[in-house]
Amino acid sequence: MSTSVSPIPANARLIRLTSEHIIKPFNCGDSDLNTFLYQEAKDYLKCLMYVTYILETPDKTIAFYCVSNDLLRLSMASHREFKSKLRKNASANVRYTLFEWNEFPAVKIGRFAVDEDYQGQKIGTSLLDAIIYSFTTNNKTGCTFITVNAINNKRTTKFYIKNGFTFLTQSDTNKESRQMYKCLL
Repeated sequence: MSTSVSPIPANARLIRLTSEHIIKPFNCGDSDLNTFLYQEAKDYLKCLMYVTYILETPDKTIAFYCVSNDLLRLSMASHREFKSKLRKNASANVRYTLFEWNEFPAVKIGRFAVDEDYQGQKIGTSLLDAIIYSFTTNNKTGCTFITVNAINNKRTTKFYIKNGFTFLTQSDTNKESRQMYKCLL
């Protein structure tokens, strides 16, 4: 029997950012993400745009992510894939109704970053697992998909693909970010 060891330090805690919280040192190597955490996250919170969660130790911010509500419009190809998953998870009555829909409730990951000292240690995957768990076991609003506008570089898109995300469209291949999604069924 193998036991899985969490990559998250034992003294770390995941907290929901409040306007009073003092953000501990953090540098993910991306100035836009660093700036968001230090200068914008609390403003987004006040405007009810994002809720930010911070993984921190007593001395350092290890990672953070933001979530907000979203709506996912499925293409015909994506809708076929979704129908296949829906057949396995829903009763005939629900399937019949949902087969007619092309828009579904989703949660958007707005920002997601891990401090450089912790990158490559599977902390990002552990946090994605926690997000998925929270929306599949304690889903307060109804959420069928997780969406993200992933920074369009090989490392970031590979991370999301490895964690079960799919590109929503090919029309953003040469843009700064790629729309991606993961079905929670």
